Amino acid sequence: MSKSSKITVENVIRPGKTYSVDADKYAAMKAALLAVIPSEVPGLTLAEIRERIFAHLPQELFPDEAGVS
Repeated sequence: MSKSSKITVENVIRPGKTYSVDADKYAAMKAALLAVIPSEVPGLTLAEIRERIFAHLPQELFPDEAGVS
């Protein structure tokens, strides 16, 4: 089993607070969010995003929607 690479992300609610996260999961989640969030108003609610995002997440990184909150 290879060690996954990590990246540092900043908490948007608390500037200056950072977290180390799995780079592959971060990239997959970013791609999924960009795929479901419309560029036109009115956008989507958080509940609507959660309903749609799982179809865009790879099962090998998020088995049975694990790790998505």
